[in-house]
Amino acid sequence: MKYVLSILLLTILILFLCKKRENFTMRENLTILENLKNLTSRENFTMDDLIPNNTSSGGLSDIQKKKIEDIVQNQLQKAFNNAPIIPGPQGLPGQQGLRGSIGPSGGSYIGKGNIESIQYPDMVVDRMYGMGTNSKLYMGDKLPGATNQRWTMQSKEGKIVNHFNMKQCIKHSSNDVYMGNCKKTANNNWRYLEQDMTLRPADKMNMCLSVSRENKVPNESYKISKNKKREEISTSSKLMMLRLDPCTKPIGSEQKWLFKQ
Repeated sequence: MKYVLSILLLTILILFLCKKRENFTMRENLTILENLKNLTSRENFTMDDLIPNNTSSGGLSDIQKKKIEDIVQNQLQKAFNNAPIIPGPQGLPGQQGLRGSIGPSGGSYIGKGNIESIQYPDMVVDRMYGMGTNSKLYMGDKLPGATNQRWTMQSKEGKIVNHFNMKQCIKHSSNDVYMGNCKKTANNNWRYLEQDMTLRPADKMNMCLSVSRENKVPNESYKISKNKKREEISTSSKLMMLRLDPCTKPIGSEQKWLFKQ
């Protein structure tokens, strides 16, 4: 408030001087400023005290105008430099930006839903019926509501559980990847590296889950049908099987995976 009053007084000073005669002396200038200072320092000061008694008109010379302008600029600069920074009222909130992509789920699991291949975005990880080395993983066409294509990767133990049977998890042996029980063992503990989108066995971090070029289907293997029953696989069928391969440098699209709700 102090700085605002100073600026206001300077403005009144200009108006006051404009009412005076043109030929100011230095002594008169000093007297005016001293009087203003005395007036404003009074305890009972009011704005009426600044109204001049002599209302005779008169103009200012160029020198006097310049002098007043310099005083005003100098005082304004001092006022702005010394004024405290007081935040104004908060404005209205802006429009909400575009929603970003959904990140990895938190809580008790790392990823949940379909496991999609970056190399084959129209396909997802599927599994064969039963358990054991004949119940391998392969790339299948997306089937709405198919529980055999839905997975949950637990954050605590790194198990990847299949929703067709929540007691069955992905295991590995050598290069083979297949379904087995979910008992706590080294070969069903996995890690998902978000930075390169790889799925790796915890005990073999140099190996990555990969889409294999091998199309051979194991003997006595069955698919899971739409009605959740086992379905024979034709001997002529060719499926893109999954396996463990050494992680490539850089990581290829055949080794990149994404959990998708």
